[in-house]
Amino acid sequence: EAQPFAFTLDHIGRFPNVVYLAPIPSAPFVQLIQQIADEFPESPPYGGQFDDITPHLTFAYSSDSDTLDSVEQAFSETVSAHLPLNVRANQVYLMDDTSGRWQQRAAFSLGTT
Repeated sequence: EAQPFAFTLDHIGRFPNVVYLAPIPSAPFVQLIQQIADEFPESPPYGGQFDDITPHLTFAYSSDSDTLDSVEQAFSETVSAHLPLNVRANQVYLMDDTSGRWQQRAAFSLGTT
């Protein structure tokens, strides 16, 4: 059973279509994702598209790199002064985007049986 844990969002990162905040340490997220994947092997992390698990908090998604450049610049100018953010994970949310928009389907508290 996974327990609640503290982490820090300390820097902005980028994937090809995503701008995100990166959690430090990432290990608790990787372990939690792996536990869930082990429990539900028919639903691998990221749909099985990627070999490595890279925990992140997505705040912008676009296939237009110019849009992402603008968002990243504006976000960096606005938010960087407030980083790092010290937070605590105490729930896991089951999300799906089958409708084309991310929706919360369930919530699970960490540290409870």
